[in-house]
Amino acid sequence: MRFQVKDVDITTGGTLVCILNHHDVKDLDLHPNDRLRVSKGNKSTIAVLDIAESSKLVPKGKIGLMEEVLDKLGAKQNDTVTIALDEKPKSIALIKKKLDGGQLTPEDMMLIVDDIVHNRLTQVEITYFVAGSYVKGLDLDETVSLTKAMINTGQVLKLDRHPIVDKHCIGGVPGNRTTMLVVPILVAAGYTVPKTSSRSITSPAGTADSMEVLAKVDHGMEDIKKIVN
Repeated sequence: MRFQVKDVDITTGGTLVCILNHHDVKDLDLHPNDRLRVSKGNKSTIAVLDIAESSKLVPKGKIGLMEEVLDKLGAKQNDTVTIALDEKPKSIALIKKKLDGGQLTPEDMMLIVDDIVHNRLTQVEITYFVAGSYVKGLDLDETVSLTKAMINTGQVLKLDRHPIVDKHCIGGVPGNRTTMLVVPILVAAGYTVPKTSSRSITSPAGTADSMEVLAKVDHGMEDIKKIVN
């Protein structure tokens, strides 16, 4: 089914969302939170469906796309895209398996993480996976499998410099800027430290938030290589 793009000028902060007029939803027998594969040329992505009850927001025959979806597709206002209903991911059954106290195999972990990376799971489903892992716990084999799955589905930074070291702490102490002191000392001593840090989780400001006061912290893989080298 083909629809004309409407840029709704909204960003979700990560979740990929599209909006269809309620008349189109009824005609296509769709439902809120359905997964739609939205495609433009050779690019496609999975987006969660929201429904517009008013034609003022999204008229019939158009599809409202959040900024994240527009970026994924390289789409803009009035472009034409095609949509198709996507199947529920098999990883949902595996998340239920963990909630029920089962053990996840390396293959299970790979499938779950791959679905997360490719936006096949909703925020609610990812939350259930995190909650299940927290409440039921991950044994050593599951922890290793999860770590390997994250490596195999993510971007891997390969550097020709040695030695390469990392500094890590659990954080959570307000005003504790350990990383911003330790990493420069290590670099000054001749070590390579390609440090990544998170934004605030439990404290007023995480390392990335604090460092951003001094310099840009969001960098692509090629920029990171240039900075480290």
